Amino acid sequence: MRFINPYPYGHPPRNEDLQRALAASSRGQLIDGGDRALAELDRAALEALGPALEIFEDKPYFDERCRAPRRQPQLGIVLAAEGGPAGRVDLYPENRSIYWRGLDWKQWCGWAELRDDRALLEWLAAHGVPEPLEDVTRWNSEEGERARTEWRKAIPPNLKGPWCGPVDRLLDPWHMLEAAAWIRQAGANMRKARGLLEWYGAGSGPFARRPDYEFLPRLLLGRFSGEDLQRALQSQPSDQMLAGAGRYILDAGPLSPGAHAGYVEPIDARLREAIVGAVRRLASGEDADLLRERLFPAPFVPPEHTALVGASSTLHLRRPVADGNAVVAVDFQDIVRLEGGARTVLGKLLGDAVLAVRNGRLLVGKGGGVQELDARGNVVAVHPAVTPEQAAAARAITAAWSAPAAAPALGEPLGPTPEEREAFEALAHLGLGAPPSARAVGRDHLEAGGRAIVRRGEAGAPPRRIALPGRAALLTFSASHLVLALDAGGACRIAWVEEGSDVLRLSPPIRIAPRALRFLLATDDAALLGVDLDAGEVVLRVGMACADVERPGRP
Repeated sequence: MRFINPYPYGHPPRNEDLQRALAASSRGQLIDGGDRALAELDRAALEALGPALEIFEDKPYFDERCRAPRRQPQLGIVLAAEGGPAGRVDLYPENRSIYWRGLDWKQWCGWAELRDDRALLEWLAAHGVPEPLEDVTRWNSEEGERARTEWRKAIPPNLKGPWCGPVDRLLDPWHMLEAAAWIRQAGANMRKARGLLEWYGAGSGPFARRPDYEFLPRLLLGRFSGEDLQRALQSQPSDQMLAGAGRYILDAGPLSPGAHAGYVEPIDARLREAIVGAVRRLASGEDADLLRERLFPAPFVPPEHTALVGASSTLHLRRPVADGNAVVAVDFQDIVRLEGGARTVLGKLLGDAVLAVRNGRLLVGKGGGVQELDARGNVVAVHPAVTPEQAAAARAITAAWSAPAAAPALGEPLGPTPEEREAFEALAHLGLGAPPSARAVGRDHLEAGGRAIVRRGEAGAPPRRIALPGRAALLTFSASHLVLALDAGGACRIAWVEEGSDVLRLSPPIRIAPRALRFLLATDDAALLGVDLDAGEVVLRVGMACADVERPGRP
């Protein structure tokens, strides 16, 4: 099985990439899933890290998702050389894997498996992160062996097979997927659903830090709907079955409106309360409280200082572009327009993707060419497929304005995303050239710690430093408009650096955690935010209030 990379860039994982980056680095930072620095790394620490990051190059790379909050990388290492950033590695030690992210686009096509995951765990423990090693030690102790024995005993008799054997096979993610494929041949019925729920509830690991094999029942329960779960739990369910249903819902992560309607709404209120109670008795009060929020979600109310532009029906909007106060994006297989709280379907995504908006018209790639759609989704113009000469010219234009410049140590270049590159290349293909703001992209960097923006300006001009009144969230910025989300302690502020100047404008504090932001777009007088509020992705419009002008300087 081979992971299909959603990003068209990169190559299979290679040890030489990692070793070259480590050799070129003089220092680094160990960070958590929110990009907060956990430890500073010197040259000796990076030399000790090299052997721990050896990977299997002969094994197929795989898409092994982490289990950190909101699917963020659990741990990461940011590398810096004397001349600027040298790379970044995201670590998934509980899955024995790593992911090379790179600085501009994904250099690798997926995840890679470590040769010696114990070495990485010991290195992390020696540098202030002992939890992964503690987890592995726990599950390899007598306590872990007893937990695995009880878990194997809970496997439904009609689902037992040859894969139920050695523990080391249960811990192999490849074998886990093979086991799931083998079990699926048994078919689905209510007796199997009850057994799977009982099995899921038999796991003894904490909800947030459990061994990999305890996720196997979830792969098998995916074929059952909320109505199936309701019927399976009707007849005298045990606490273990109810806890299994709770684990299933918790492990699903934030639920979109569609997923909530399919999996939660069919379960009546009495059973929901019973599920929460079982989780509280068998797991923890914290997990029960999180589950209650998921089972009984409060109606969504836009935060103060914002207006609701629209909501996704699938939790995840792809390739969003701003069109005035509206957002046009791909929502599963629909091309949608979100404006004023309404969601309008403009058409189906048959191939390629949304590219850009020009003069109120949406540019959509179709079969190598470009179609222009009006606000109702009607095709008003068709541009032929690009010729090789036009493609080369478009790539030259985008390369000219997106060429990275040397960044400060540990700095993060605010370069264009692959989607922005494709959109601007499409504009160049149509003879429109790159947007004016694109000239600044690639020459601006976020300084270490997210405390300032370093403006490189035109060639030969000295750098200018614009201080930020808070830490910027690296995952939420609009590169082409130089808009960033600032961490305001349980809330965020939107900082807007005006094009062609060093003036910093700020929004009032918004009661949204920066980590909940999915994307950020800029318009003339506002910012458009994609926000995950555990009830489906929504898009908010935030007015940019003119605050006191913050002049360049050190904080």
